[in-house]
Amino acid sequence: MTGERIYLYDTTLRDGAQTQDVDFSVADKIAIARDLDRLGIDYVEGGWPGANPTDDQFFAEAPELARATFTAFGMTRRPGRSAANDPGLSALFNARCKAVCMVGKSWDFQVDVALGIPRAENLELIADSVAAAKAAKGEALFDAEHFFDGYKRNPGYAVQCIRAAYEAGARWIVLCDTNGGTLPDEVEAIVRAVVTEHGIPGERLGIHCHNDTENAVANSLAAVRAGVRMIQGTINGLGERCGNANLVSLIPTLMLKMGFETGIGRDDLPLLTEVSRNLDERLNRAPNRHAPYVGAAAFAHKGGLHVSAIEKDPACYEHVPPETVGNRRQIVVSDQAGRSNILARLREAGIDIDAKDPRLPRLLDLVKQRDTEGYAYDTAEASFELLVRGELKQLPNYFELLRFHVTDERRYNALGKLVVESEAVVRVRVGGEIQLHVAEGNGPVNALDHAMRKALEGCYPELKGVRLVDYRVRILAASAASAAMPRVLIRSQNASGTEWSTLGVSTNIIEASMEALVDSYTYTLFKDGVAARG
Repeated sequence: MTGERIYLYDTTLRDGAQTQDVDFSVADKIAIARDLDRLGIDYVEGGWPGANPTDDQFFAEAPELARATFTAFGMTRRPGRSAANDPGLSALFNARCKAVCMVGKSWDFQVDVALGIPRAENLELIADSVAAAKAAKGEALFDAEHFFDGYKRNPGYAVQCIRAAYEAGARWIVLCDTNGGTLPDEVEAIVRAVVTEHGIPGERLGIHCHNDTENAVANSLAAVRAGVRMIQGTINGLGERCGNANLVSLIPTLMLKMGFETGIGRDDLPLLTEVSRNLDERLNRAPNRHAPYVGAAAFAHKGGLHVSAIEKDPACYEHVPPETVGNRRQIVVSDQAGRSNILARLREAGIDIDAKDPRLPRLLDLVKQRDTEGYAYDTAEASFELLVRGELKQLPNYFELLRFHVTDERRYNALGKLVVESEAVVRVRVGGEIQLHVAEGNGPVNALDHAMRKALEGCYPELKGVRLVDYRVRILAASAASAAMPRVLIRSQNASGTEWSTLGVSTNIIEASMEALVDSYTYTLFKDGVAARG
């Protein structure tokens, strides 16, 4: 364990906002900044004051952060203007923040082509801007854009650029792999040269790698090994083109594998999964199940050999305990499952069954048969539990769906606007009585959900607090002898925020959707301990 300190600088709210299809509102930015502060990130970059109305409003309403240094981003002064007479620097220095980070060129090619100014003048821009920022805010950071490409082409000039920032008082000089094409061995060698040959101390150096999330993580770690002590990156690797260094992957690696200290304490680290998934929720997208450390599949075990071993000691197939990063272990049940998988999943669901129970082989065969039919229970834990409890005669008969039908109508309304309306009719037996209900909805599944709730909520008011939060369809490969088979996965959430997944499979997508809906209602009632009406 090194015990050395690594500082973390998050650029999600600015660099991450450049991701295609990402558009943060001010409320989003405030919530994300608070999450990052709660986690223990050292610097939270809020955006670029003066660049757009959203950033202007955000800095005007900037949240008070308890642990993080709230930072504004901008660029060095423009050619032909003094630092005191540059509108960009003025907006930056007047922003409500405790530090400023400025980007400037460090590649002679960029200075010659993009800026079109003498190289000596670029050094003046850097020095003047950093000095002015330090005087205005007390802490200045310099992002040396294209540093690695610049160093490979003209190392002397690239070092002159960062030395100008260093001597002007920059707290951090951040070496940027802006185009993202540098390899880890190159990064390590260049950083070592900057520290040992050119005399810029690692305690003043940072790293920011773009354009390839996986390579950016490797490059960041290589830079740390070579001596840098600050990493810039984003939550979940957000960024334009192919992304950024993913802090969610870097943080536990630095702390748990390399022994570095960060602003994130060991008691804070379990928040990592929550913070990662909160961001995805803000973006209205499904989290990456296969993300390192925090993905739902990161600690999932499918093969019977694996499960048998982790039952004895999880370290057999887990490099860190999942709870250290706020995740949890999953035992996957599929056609590859063995007895150990089934027993582990049953225990997880609170079903106590002896390993020698004669019903166990039947359960295993049933799960494998259903898997061949398209029922992927590794992603639908609620449907798996209902299947097992039904087979074990442990599931009350809450209601019986007798029939349903859905119609869609495409027409012009009285205002001449083209509309598509869905209407569902359901016939359900509840407590010995037949319920017949009609409902409209935004699409057939929504209409079915409304109609079923009309039929059930009178007897089971517990369903009122449940809502559908995700709906996904996967078309299973069709064979020569059969039609394509849709598999529907529905994710539901109750009033306390607990979520679960159910699924349905049928050649008819509406039938598959209804199967998943019925499982969701049934699971809610069972988990709430509701007695069947009879």
